[in-house]
Amino acid sequence: MLTTTLQEARRQKVSIQPLRGNALNAGEDLRASHPVIRTHPLTGYKSLYVNKTFTTRINELAKAESDALIELLTRHISENHDIQVRHRWQEGDVAVWDNRVTYHTATNDYGSAPREGFRVVGLGEIPYLDKASKGRAETIAARQAEAAKA
Repeated sequence: MLTTTLQEARRQKVSIQPLRGNALNAGEDLRASHPVIRTHPLTGYKSLYVNKTFTTRINELAKAESDALIELLTRHISENHDIQVRHRWQEGDVAVWDNRVTYHTATNDYGSAPREGFRVVGLGEIPYLDKASKGRAETIAARQAEAAKA
């Protein structure tokens, strides 16, 4: 049986690149399994790794629970203005972000002006969760507590 993403690619007549960075990410099998909370390999911080389009199921939960939690987490990401940046583009601007910890969307507020973008993707690692990893806010709070003791 084809995965939903592959079915959609075929419906739109979009070809699937045979090699997509990591050697494990090859062929037409677009299924992946990864933690919803992952550890960033460079910072060591935990982050949410969920996307309404691509996260179809949390394996450890019943379908109804999984659907509800995915909805809650994606709303937390998309509706939480405290964690959003709004960039007002000017000629010559360049934006760079780390897809492992950043969600992005284009707002169609540029009228008929041309818009051009290039995606640069590094060789991806396999997402993982180190259960000893801490969140960024948790780490900062611990540092502040230590500094207050000194």
